[in-house]
Amino acid sequence: MKTEIAYTDVDEALSRLFAEVKLAPSAETVPVERAYGRIILEDLVSDMDIPVRNTSHVDGFAVRADDTVGASETTAVSLRLVGSVDLVEVPAKALGKGEAIKVRTGSYLPEGCDDVVPKEYATVEGATVAITRPASKGREVVRGGSDIKRGDVILRRGHRIRAQDAELAKILGHDRMVVSKPPLAAIISVGSELTDDPKELSKGKILATHDIVVKHMVEAAGGATKDLGIIPDDLDAISRAISSGLEETQMALTIGGSSVGEADLVSGAINKIGRPGVVVHGLKLQPGRVAGFGVIGGKPVFILPGLIQSTVNAFVFLAYPFMRHLLGLRPARREGVVYARMTESIEFKRWQDFRKVTWVKVYEEEHGLMAQPVRGESPMFNVLVHSTGYILTPEHRQRIEKGDTVAVNLAPGISSLGAFAP
Repeated sequence: MKTEIAYTDVDEALSRLFAEVKLAPSAETVPVERAYGRIILEDLVSDMDIPVRNTSHVDGFAVRADDTVGASETTAVSLRLVGSVDLVEVPAKALGKGEAIKVRTGSYLPEGCDDVVPKEYATVEGATVAITRPASKGREVVRGGSDIKRGDVILRRGHRIRAQDAELAKILGHDRMVVSKPPLAAIISVGSELTDDPKELSKGKILATHDIVVKHMVEAAGGATKDLGIIPDDLDAISRAISSGLEETQMALTIGGSSVGEADLVSGAINKIGRPGVVVHGLKLQPGRVAGFGVIGGKPVFILPGLIQSTVNAFVFLAYPFMRHLLGLRPARREGVVYARMTESIEFKRWQDFRKVTWVKVYEEEHGLMAQPVRGESPMFNVLVHSTGYILTPEHRQRIEKGDTVAVNLAPGISSLGAFAP
C-alpha cells in the first residue's frame, strides 16, 4: 500500500489537531511533597499574612523610637528592661513608655514597639539597658504582611511547581494541591526490520532505539508512557496495536512507517480503525515532512517518521504542543529560548516553501552566546547528541548569515541550559 503525501503548513496542522480533538486537562489532588514539577490547575491564594505579625529583623531590644532620641556612644539612654520574647512567642503585653524588651531575629514584636535597637548598640546593666544609637521607626522591623498579604494570588493556574513554590505552599498551610494528571502516551515502534536483540544485528536487523528518545521527551514534557514494543509491517497488527494503545492512554505515538514506501502502513492502519482517521499526513517542515496525525475516537495518533531528526522534530511540532495543552499550558513548541549569534552562514537550497529546522550547539564566549550549526542528514543521531537546541527558519528564506542573532529553541528532553553554563 503506497501512501499519498500532501504537505500542510505546520500551524494549520496544529489548528486542525485542536479542531478534531477536544480532550481537556484532567485534575488530581496530590500532597504538596509530590507536587514538584507538576502544573497547578487552581490559583493558589494566601489566606494569611506573612509574616503574621511585625517581627524583628535583628537580635536586640524592642523599643519606642521616641524613647531613644539623643542616644550616642558618649551619652547613652537608659530604658527599663521588662522581659524578653522568644521565637514564635506572642508578646503577652504591650511595650510601655521608657521600656525595652529583649528580642531575637524573627521574634514577634510587642504592641507599642516601632523599632529594634541591634544588640551591638545596647548594654544590659541590671534591670536597665543602655542604648548608644537612636532608633529609627521601622528600620529594623519586618512588617506583618510585608512578604505576603491575605488574599494575594501566590501562584496562578498553569504554573509549574518549583522547589520554592512547594515550600511556600506548606508555609501557607496548604497540604495538598490540585494539579494536572500526566498525559499518558502509547509508544509503538513500527517495522519488521526492528529488534530489541543485539544478536540479531548480524541477520540484517536494526535495533529499535527511537522509543527511548520519545519516551524521555514525553517524560521531560510532563507526561508518562506505555511502550507497546515493536510491531511488524502488517496492517492488521499495526491497527490492533494503535487500538489497544488508545484504550488506556490519551494519545498514541507511532515511530516509523510514515513515508511513501510499500511497507509504510501506519496511515492505512489508522484509517482502518475508524473516522476521521488520518487528518494530516505531510508537513511543510524539514526534516519532518512525512509526519502527521490521525484521530480515532477523539484521541490523536501522532505519526512520527523513522529518521531520528524527523522523529524528534515531528514530536516537537505536533505531540509536544498537544501534551502541553493536556497539562493546562499554552501549546507552545519549545520549553524555552535563548538568543545567540551564528558562528557561520547556512544556505538552504531545497524545500524553499518549508520551514527548516537546524540543530545547533550553543556555547559561551567572552561577548555572549554563540550558535554553531551541527551538520548532518536526518538519519544521523550524532547531530542531536551534540546539539543544545534548534533554530527555525521561515519559508522562502534561503540564508542565515554568520553573526546573525538567532532564537535557539529548547526542546524537552533534548536541550539543557546547563550544557553551556559557565
